[in-house]
Amino acid sequence: MTQGIGGKVVVITGASSGLGEATARLLSKQGAAVAFGARRADRLQSLAKELVADGGKALAVATDVIHRDRRRDARRNLLFTGGRAGRLVRASRRVCNQPA
Repeated sequence: MTQGIGGKVVVITGASSGLGEATARLLSKQGAAVAFGARRADRLQSLAKELVADGGKALAVATDVIHRDRRRDARRNLLFTGGRAGRLVRASRRVCNQPA
């Protein structure tokens, strides 16, 4: 999964803890720019600051994947920063089967 990930933008849901957080850390260390979201904004901001302090690129967006308007807003935030997602990691425990 991580081969050739350097320089790519990876979007991660459920990044405030567990597998999502671990994935953000790993991919950031391997050179990916990580854009991540979850409901716990304080934990996201803390993770983003840590990754940036370690030389990575990170964008934290508080969102809830269950709500279509919040998914849309998160996508707009990513596009506004000039990013284009190259990969998506769905680590959220909440499931949404509707398109953004």
